[in-house]
Amino acid sequence: MVRLSKHSPLPRAFLSLSVFLTILILSILSACAKPTRRDAFTSVRGNAGDTRLTSLGSRPAGAYARSLNVTSTSSIFTWYSKTPRNESDAESAFIIIHGVKRNAGTYWTILNNAWAKARDASFGSARPNSIRVAPLFFSTNEDAGVYNSSQLGWADSNAWTVAYANKQVRYVVGLNDTQIQNGDQTCMAHAVGGQLRRNRSLAYWKYIHLLAGQGGKGLENFPGSFPSLNPQQSGNKTNFQNNNTSNIPRSSYSVANKFKGVEIKHTLTVVQGAGHSASKVYSSTVGRYALFADQANSGGGTVPDFSNELIGYTADAAGAKSYDDGDDGDDD
Repeated sequence: MVRLSKHSPLPRAFLSLSVFLTILILSILSACAKPTRRDAFTSVRGNAGDTRLTSLGSRPAGAYARSLNVTSTSSIFTWYSKTPRNESDAESAFIIIHGVKRNAGTYWTILNNAWAKARDASFGSARPNSIRVAPLFFSTNEDAGVYNSSQLGWADSNAWTVAYANKQVRYVVGLNDTQIQNGDQTCMAHAVGGQLRRNRSLAYWKYIHLLAGQGGKGLENFPGSFPSLNPQQSGNKTNFQNNNTSNIPRSSYSVANKFKGVEIKHTLTVVQGAGHSASKVYSSTVGRYALFADQANSGGGTVPDFSNELIGYTADAAGAKSYDDGDDGDDD
């Protein structure tokens, strides 16, 4: 999700929203023009789990269908909040982007519910005059007849994942996201940290901090074993090479050393009692902080002891094609 905020009512809030979406769309078009610029996950996964749209679906309560112009002849479809009625009063703008199911209406409702609770609590940037938007990325292969000739569609409806970037990164992990019969079970996903999405997410958090030389206190309960990055073991080139002989992929000392001392400004939020469900995650107190607090205060939650969770894990050659947990219809 992308957040744009102003401390005082300014007409530039909508302008910033339009500019952001325009930049995003142009980045997607650029990515599509270069088919080799694909993230490995999407290339291997293909279109598994994607949904064929036969209609725009039901209009979410509190939203209306609106096409935002990208160029003079093209636009992108969005579900757009009915308030504020006068956009010159806008103080914040929130953009939530759907996953492979392209259920933008569901994601708009999730965002709106979280925003309403935060607004009622006068929390963070969830100002009363906030614009809420959920764009829908149409597939030219799957959605013929749903969108009109001026609305943008892509042969690869997941191309936006290549271009999407956010400088202030916030990780949100449901601690019950542990169903191994669902979710991504490709070899690459297992290489990140085994079968469980929870463990993969937490192991990645540990990895980037060890890579930057920020190990030690705070990571004891996290899964994953990275002996070559252990600050007690890899302080010099000899120790690095001696401890880089496990099943952890090998990296040269000169390459890994470039990341030492890098300041990581990301935050992590872990949610008790939630699996792979956006509605459960973002309706929680800590999930609300992840959405609406400033960056310094956006992380929260306690990680139980998962330190032995990823010992001896191996990749499953079969992989999986189901991305639905069967919980709230808001997966991915």
